Amino acid sequence: MTFSLLYNTSDLHKKLAIARLLHLEEKPGVANVKLENQEWKTFLDSRHQGTFDVARAGWCADYNEPTSFLNTMLSDSSNNTATTIRAQSSIS
Repeated sequence: MTFSLLYNTSDLHKKLAIARLLHLEEKPGVANVKLENQEWKTFLDSRHQGTFDVARAGWCADYNEPTSFLNTMLSDSSNNTATTIRAQSSIS
């Protein structure tokens, strides 16, 4: 399997991406992981448009309550910037 891992410009995020790359490339069937770095605005645009294979992200809920986490998976949630929207669309 070959895919790219998108991350935003930052020394810390680069280190995290490299660590993930090394971890993934140890797995059977993962042949090549390409790191792709983008400036923050471009990174956000790519995530919102879905023009990536895998993207780094971080988020923490405001409250220790299930809907804080589950609402991010709803198709109309502004926090849903990934493939859950496409998955829900293909089911309907």
